[in-house]
Amino acid sequence: MTSNLNEIFGLNEWCGPSVLSALTGRSTDSCAAAISAVSGQRTVKAIHVIHLVAAAKRLGFDVEEIRPPARSVFGLLSSIVNKDGFYIVNVPRHVIAIEVNNKTIFLIDNTTK
Repeated sequence: MTSNLNEIFGLNEWCGPSVLSALTGRSTDSCAAAISAVSGQRTVKAIHVIHLVAAAKRLGFDVEEIRPPARSVFGLLSSIVNKDGFYIVNVPRHVIAIEVNNKTIFLIDNTTK
């Protein structure tokens, strides 16, 4: 089984644009521009999750917030393993992209590429 997440590419190396790049197949620079359009910030480094969600919607994604039953990444993964889809996971000072496909979990972020 292979992931439908895209390879991260572009000059912006921060996690927010990288997550959107993995989900959309666009460059991190294009994704940073989408975040900038909703946040009003000229440079995209640290981001607020509300801006990341707004940028994802702007790029054509339907977004739904879910509350994990546990306060750990393992708890989250255990709760979504049966729910196929793409997820943006907010961890302290970082975001990652996850795909669940047929009980297989794929994870990508700006450090794992």
